[in-house]
Amino acid sequence: MKKKRILILTGIFLVIMIFLFTPVMIKIKGEKEITIEVFSEYIDEGAVSRIGGTIQCDNQVDPNVVGTYHVTYQWFLEKATRTIHVVDTTPPVLNLNGEEEVEVVLNSKYVEKGYEVSDNYDSEVKVSIDNDLDTSLVHDEIITYNAVDSSNNTTTLTRLIHVVEDDYHYENNINNKAGASQDLVDAIIAFYNNYYKSLRYSNVEDFDAYYEDSQKEAVLTTALSYLFEYRKMSNNDLHLNDCYYDLTIDQVSYQNGIYTITFLEDCHVNFNFQYEKESNIYDIENTISLIKSEDTYRITDFEKGEGFYLMFYDSTSNLNTLYSQYMEIAKTMNDSYEKDRLAVNQNEAVIDLTATYPYNRDLAVEYANTYYHERNSSEYNVIAHNNCMNFGSQVIAAGGIPMDYTGNAQLYQQWKNYGPSYNANEEPSGLVYTWTYIPHFRYYIHNNVGAGLVAIVNANLYLGEGGDMVQVSKTSLDDPIHNLVVVGRVENEEGEVTDLLVNGNTLDMYNYPLSASCYPYKSLVKIIGYN
Repeated sequence: MKKKRILILTGIFLVIMIFLFTPVMIKIKGEKEITIEVFSEYIDEGAVSRIGGTIQCDNQVDPNVVGTYHVTYQWFLEKATRTIHVVDTTPPVLNLNGEEEVEVVLNSKYVEKGYEVSDNYDSEVKVSIDNDLDTSLVHDEIITYNAVDSSNNTTTLTRLIHVVEDDYHYENNINNKAGASQDLVDAIIAFYNNYYKSLRYSNVEDFDAYYEDSQKEAVLTTALSYLFEYRKMSNNDLHLNDCYYDLTIDQVSYQNGIYTITFLEDCHVNFNFQYEKESNIYDIENTISLIKSEDTYRITDFEKGEGFYLMFYDSTSNLNTLYSQYMEIAKTMNDSYEKDRLAVNQNEAVIDLTATYPYNRDLAVEYANTYYHERNSSEYNVIAHNNCMNFGSQVIAAGGIPMDYTGNAQLYQQWKNYGPSYNANEEPSGLVYTWTYIPHFRYYIHNNVGAGLVAIVNANLYLGEGGDMVQVSKTSLDDPIHNLVVVGRVENEEGEVTDLLVNGNTLDMYNYPLSASCYPYKSLVKIIGYN
C-alpha cells in the first residue's frame, strides 16, 4: 500500500516537473501572426499539445469585418495566442462624370459634373475635391479628386480645365425655311450674337453698328437695361452661366429697299442658381427690317415678341421716363412679394378656403411638362397666338377638376371646353370663354356658386405649388395679360422657398424662374379643388 502511494506521488511530481520545466506545452500550427484581406476565407490551422491531449480553441475571427482578432488555444492551465489582422487594402473605385478635359468660357461659372464612388468595404466613402478654379483668367487648371476609405486606401483622379475666351457665337441651329440669302442670314446672326452676348453677361452691348434708326436701338437697349436691373432683385442669381439660340426663318419680303424677315426664336439659358438645368422659351415671334447700305445691313425696325421688350416697344412714352416708372413699380411689388415670401417661410400664410374634392397636383404638373411646347389638339381646340389660358385650363382639368357646364354662362358661372364653338347652354357641349380668356376665368372663380372649381385669386405668391396659375401684367394685379403654370418651387439650403418655376403656352416656356419674368405684377391663382 505504501509502495502504491509512493508511485502516485512520484507521478504527480513528474507531471508538475513537466509543467514547470517544459517551456511550451502548446504548439501553434502555422504562423502566430497572420494578415488576411477582408471578405476572404479564414481557416484556422489549430494547435497541438506536446504531450497529447485535447486543445480548446476560442476562435472569434470574422473575416467580413476589418479588425485585429486573437485566437486562443488552451491545454489545461496553459494558453497560446495567434493574432489575426483582417485588413482592407483595396482602394475605392472612383469615376468622374463628364469629360476628363473640359473647356470653360472666361468669367462663367464652372459646372462640376461630380463623380461616382464605390468601395468593396465601406458603404460611404469620403471624396474631397481640390477646386480653386479661377474663371476670370485664361489658363489651364487641374481639379483633383481624392477618395479615401476607412482604411485610408486612396484613389486620385484629375480633370483638366481649359478656361478660354468666349467666341461670342451663340447660334445653334438656323433653319432657313424661307430661303433667305446667306448675307441676310449672316446679318441676323451677327445681331443676335451681340444680343445674346448681352444676355450672357447681363450687360447691354453696343448696338450702334447694327441699327440705322437710333430710336429703335434705344428701345432694345432700354428694354435690356430694365431686364437686367429687374433680375437683380431676385433672391436667386439670375446671371446666365450659358445660353444659345435656334432660329427658324419663316418669311422674307422686299419692298422699297427694305428687307423684312419674320422668324421664330428658341431661347435656351442656364441661370447660375440652377446652372445644371436648362430653362427654355420656344417660338418667340420676331420681325426684323433691314436696309442695305454699302454692303452692310442695318436695322430699321425690330419687333420681338417677348414681354420685357414689348413693354417698351408698344409705348409712345419717353423711354427714360417709362424705364423709371417700371423700375419704381417693380421695386414696390418686389417688396410686397418679399413680405409674402417671409410669411410663407415663417408659417404665417394661411389658406382658409376648402373644397369637397382635392386637386391632383402631380397629374397637373405632368400635363404641364408634357404639353408646354406641343398642343393637345386631340382633346382640345388650339387658339393660335393666344393659348396661354387655354393651356392653364387644360392643366387644371388634368389635375382632376371636372368641367362645369351648370349656371349662367353670361354671369361667368360655367367653365368648359367640349368643342370649338361657343355654347352658353347648361349642357356638356361647346366652349365658354372662362376657359380661354384670363379675365373671364377670374370672373368665374369669383362668381361660381355650387359645384365646380374652387380657387383663390391674388393669393400669397409664394404659396404657389405645382398646378397653380400665375397671371402677370405690366399695369396692375387685376389686369393680367398672360397666364403661366407653376411646375415647381425653388428652395434654399434652409428649405425656404425663394422662387417658383413656371411653364407656359403662346410663349412656350419650360422650367423658367418666375423672378426672371419681367412683368412687375404677378397674381397667384391658388387652386384648392372642386365641389
